[in-house]
Amino acid sequence: TFFWFDLVCNNQHGARERPFRWWCETFKESIRSIGAVLIAMTPWGKPAPLMRVWCLFEVYSALVVD
Repeated sequence: TFFWFDLVCNNQHGARERPFRWWCETFKESIRSIGAVLIAMTPWGKPAPLMRVWCLFEVYSALVVD
């Protein structure tokens, strides 16, 4: 079993140092190589991942990967 914990593997604080296109391609390729995504939707009534733009980008990327 493998997992990618984005907070450790992906430094979001340095996001401005790379162009958006790099993030799109690299992030999607990482998801493709993993093969599956699991998102923790907590708290159930108002999931925090749906309130953060970066998390929404992650969800979008997971949905559009073949």
